[in-house]
Amino acid sequence: MRGPAAIAVAIAVAIGLGGRAPAEVASAGSASADGAAVPDDDDRRAFAAALATLDDDPAAGVAALEAFAATRPTSPLAPEAGLAAARASEERLLDPAAARRRYAAVVAGWPDARAAVAAGRRLATLAIELGDDPAAAEFAAAFARLRRSAGARPTAAEEAEAARLAAAPWPGALDVGLWHVEQLRRADRLAEATALAAALRQRFAGAARVDELTRAAAQLALARRAWSEAAALADVLPAGSPGEQALRAELAAAVARGRQLDRWRRAAMLVAALGLLALTASLLHAAGDRRGLVAALRPPLELWYVAPVLGLLVVAAATGFPDLGHAVAWIAAAGLGVTYLSGAALDAARRRGRHDRRRVLVHAVAAPAVVLALAAVALLDAQLVDVLLETLRAGPARGG
Repeated sequence: MRGPAAIAVAIAVAIGLGGRAPAEVASAGSASADGAAVPDDDDRRAFAAALATLDDDPAAGVAALEAFAATRPTSPLAPEAGLAAARASEERLLDPAAARRRYAAVVAGWPDARAAVAAGRRLATLAIELGDDPAAAEFAAAFARLRRSAGARPTAAEEAEAARLAAAPWPGALDVGLWHVEQLRRADRLAEATALAAALRQRFAGAARVDELTRAAAQLALARRAWSEAAALADVLPAGSPGEQALRAELAAAVARGRQLDRWRRAAMLVAALGLLALTASLLHAAGDRRGLVAALRPPLELWYVAPVLGLLVVAAATGFPDLGHAVAWIAAAGLGVTYLSGAALDAARRRGRHDRRRVLVHAVAAPAVVLALAAVALLDAQLVDVLLETLRAGPARGG
């Protein structure tokens, strides 16, 4: 047995055995050591076969799982089969109305089963999305299709469909709006996501779940480094329960951290500006005049050694570590620029007899200071400083 069928058998066995050793499992129809019912081998095989059908034909798989639950209602796997049928209806057949009925059947048929807990949670969510309006089922099905087909960046057609569903009069409109905001945020279209979140907050101002929109707007403000706006949105959120208080505290801490990092960024930019000014002044002084400056602008020898190495690092980062690629490219560009400027100034000073210890000392301080400062700016802009600090504290992750 291979592929999905093997996985299905493994799921069935895991559910049936409940993580116990074979010695603890009784014969068919018996109970385990703690009194929990244990499915027999025939139940396991039938359940695995029904699950395996989902991969090739979801509709047939749902029917097989429902048939299993209907014909073997006392099997310990019956509620799991009902739950699997409901999930497949929602996620594969994209039929939330049918999924709602199947979740309800699990809760009603096996109220004490673990599967009923999961079914009850999803049933409550679908009850909010679908409400009592039959037309809502069509909107919910369209929303399910939209989520299923959407890529990393929303297309114009997907955005139009999201706007249509969010504007429609059904209980799931707010969920569509939140999904659309998140899609825009992931695509790094923060201004559009912020405008959409603001419009949705105004539209759903009296809704019970408007706080979800406020949280989304606060997260967008943090992403845009709009610290005052994020703090104001956090203050609007309720603080009645411990969870709400923790959320507000977390947002306040993020605002404080963001402001601190902004101060670091300004300090790094100042250091880089001063260092570049010192290196530029050294170059102009060493060149002496316009003709000397033109001669000094020839690439220094060390540039030809550094450029291939930095290029290799940029390619490696871009292909192996996408999150680091942009930052590494900026740091490499800063290194090349500083190497060029410093090397050209020192070469010009040697040619014109102006090479002394003071100049060397200025370059020894200014050149690395500029590179380190611009590296800090690149890491801050890529939001990698906390990751770097955590790595330095805990050390790099090691495989087992």
